Amino acid sequence: MKLTTILMVAVTAILMMSVPALAAGDFSGGDGSMGNPYQIGTPDQLQKIGEIEYLNSHFILINDIDFSGWDKDWVPIGFEDVDSDYDAETYFVGTFDGKGHTISNMAISGTDNVGIFGLVGNATFFNLQLDNISAEGENYVGILAGQTAKDTNLFVMNVSAKNSKINATGDYAGLFGGISQAEFVNIYLYNLEVSGLNNVGALTGGDFDRCSGISLTNCTLENSYIQAEDGGSNIGGSNIGGFIGSFESAEIINSAVKNTQIAANSANNVGGFAGSLYDATLLKSNIGEESKITANDNAGGLIGYAEYGNFSICYADCDIEAEIGVGGLAGVLGDYSIILESFTEGEITGKESVGGLVGSIGNDVAAGF
Repeated sequence: MKLTTILMVAVTAILMMSVPALAAGDFSGGDGSMGNPYQIGTPDQLQKIGEIEYLNSHFILINDIDFSGWDKDWVPIGFEDVDSDYDAETYFVGTFDGKGHTISNMAISGTDNVGIFGLVGNATFFNLQLDNISAEGENYVGILAGQTAKDTNLFVMNVSAKNSKINATGDYAGLFGGISQAEFVNIYLYNLEVSGLNNVGALTGGDFDRCSGISLTNCTLENSYIQAEDGGSNIGGSNIGGFIGSFESAEIINSAVKNTQIAANSANNVGGFAGSLYDATLLKSNIGEESKITANDNAGGLIGYAEYGNFSICYADCDIEAEIGVGGLAGVLGDYSIILESFTEGEITGKESVGGLVGSIGNDVAAGF
């Protein structure tokens, strides 16, 4: 009888030693697999995702997470320099399903790569609400994430952010400060204040030097204020947009900007949807409801500066004011562009190269109504 008891105790001890003590103490449940994700229910559990053994796991929220009264400094999830060789062990490369819950009343500050997540790779975020989040830093500042690693894919669906503030004293500010390649579906941004010197947008500042493509479907920006400055005396220089600062290639479908002010008086390449895009397709998208855009040069209701721009069934009903290159749809529209079934309203003011649809236009541009 005693021998049996001793053997049972020994086996139990061996089994306990062979199983990593991860989810039991760190989360409310789950094993981190796609079928049984880790369950997050507290601020401390959310912070725990940042430990290296969890960065490639799957997570769900099981309730709202309110940071009111949380007395610790937030450490953005994911680390290492994003310009170094891509290493999936140091960026968040899992999935995060908010299950419709809200993360609220959170303050995040730092230098670069500031956000709930600092650095992400091939990651997915969905079914999440963000409310009253402030993010402040120098470069790559976001509410949800500072930036994504080069040559990685980001997918974001059914995410909203409201009553929040993003301030970069340098460059790249947005829900995601900077991104490489991404797809956004059903995104709602309301009552945001976003500021930075260059590459600023409510959704993302972009990152033209290392980006490849971005798509927006059913995205809305409403009652927000985007500005090209650092919150102090320094004034920004270029690529300021409602959704996107700058990107190489973009597809925007069935999306809208409403009652939003984009104040970039001394900046170039400023637009209601994007500051500058190299290869842009916009379909069934519009800006209106008392929106206003001010810039120095290259200002447009939808895009400030675009090469190879294609507009179809779009309209812009907003006031636009700049010095040179001012247009209802685009301030400057490059070669081989197409405008179909699109129109503009609102007051357009400038000193040189001013047009109802386009301020300055390149070669081989076709328009049809």
